[in-house]
Parts: sequence; structure tokens; C-alpha cells
Amino acid sequence: MTTIRLMRSDDVPALVELAKAFYAGGDYWEGPRPLSENALASCLYAELSNDAVHAIVSEENGKVTGCIMTILAPDPMQGGFMACKLQWIADPVEGRGSGVKLLQSAEDWARMCGAGRIINGGMSDRVINLLKHKGYKPLEMHVQKELI
Repeated sequence: MTTIRLMRSDDVPALVELAKAFYAGGDYWEGPRPLSENALASCLYAELSNDAVHAIVSEENGKVTGCIMTILAPDPMQGGFMACKLQWIADPVEGRGSGVKLLQSAEDWARMCGAGRIINGGMSDRVINLLKHKGYKPLEMHVQKELI
């Protein structure tokens, strides 16, 4: 059974290992300048220590199966606040439902905080299709340019 709880700093090593499987084959790990495990761990620790970030993990039989971190930000389009996803890592094995439960918990938190909408995204077709299935609509496309 999957449970959702607040993230702790001792969850970070397990999440880094999970992220390697989650992003396998994507530009995060295999691109021209892949994200290092140390950089990801540092990012997770920094976000976890930020009081404005809501960080939760999913757990199944005592094993961490994912996390989602969201933050409230001013909404320049509608006024008030919106929630923005910072990190979303889930067990890449489909069918367990931990990613969906994390997403629902993040949405519930955003609603409770008065956010009018939540912004989320992902790289893979699987993630984008899941988000569309859950009622998300395309907003914009992000691109990047390497500067160093």
C-alpha cells in the first residue's frame, strides 16, 4: 500500500537512486552535460530546507517510491497564487500509482493554500500523457541553451 508523507533529509539518497532509473535514457543523465548525482542531491537538500517548498514522498512497504516538491508563486496571469512543480520523481514501474498519488497530494496542498492553478511538466510522453489524462492542458514549451 502506498502512503504519502512529508519528505525528510534522509530520503535524499534513495531519491537520487530512484531518479537515475526515472530519467534513464533522457537528457538529464545522457545529454551533453548530464546532471550529476551530487548536483541533484544538493538541489533536493536545498529545496527541502526552503520553508516555501512543500516536499512529500510516497512510500511502499517502507521503501521510498517517489517525491514531488511544489512551491507557491504569484500568478501573473490570474492574480493570487499558483503552485509550481519543482521536482517530481516517481518509481518508473508503471501501475503502482505512486506518481498519481503524489500529484493528487500536491494538488490538494495547492488548493488548501488558495492557489488558483498548478503548473507541472515533464520530458517523457508517458508523463505528459498522464498529466493530460489528469486534466492538465499545454501551456508553453521550455527550451534551453548551454552557456558553459
